[in-house]
Amino acid sequence: MSNWSKWHDISSINDFTKELSKVPGVYKIRLSDSAGRSHPIGRLLGIDKKGVLAIGQSVNLARRIREFYKAYIGDKFMRHSVGDRLFLILMCQYSHFKTTYQNNSRIQFIVMKLSNKTEARTKEERLLKDYFKIYGELPPLNSLMPDKHVGWDKIIKM
Repeated sequence: MSNWSKWHDISSINDFTKELSKVPGVYKIRLSDSAGRSHPIGRLLGIDKKGVLAIGQSVNLARRIREFYKAYIGDKFMRHSVGDRLFLILMCQYSHFKTTYQNNSRIQFIVMKLSNKTEARTKEERLLKDYFKIYGELPPLNSLMPDKHVGWDKIIKM
């Protein structure tokens, strides 16, 4: 069983390029304060105290997180749907974000290395379904619900 890494600032992704290049796995993106403590996020069925903004998977964790970061900072040549969505939120709600979060917040990532693409997809699906079960919705920047007809019976019984 793989374990989660520790949380890292998204801007430090280049420090992990060698370690995470061509490595499959899952990742989480969160909002934290300047000391690295998570910002709680209100959800439909409660408060996500871990501040998870997104859950995803990739066969190359370094590339995927770097794509997110570049889209998040507004690099028009880099496409990542979750990073693009966060960038647009920041653009539309800039004054609120600046006064509420920007001066004492940061975006962080955590990864779990896995052995192959299939394992990464399966783990991502499980993480999203578990999140949905707890909060009644997906993390704020995720848009696709895992297959509603596969595997829910195991989660619902938990």
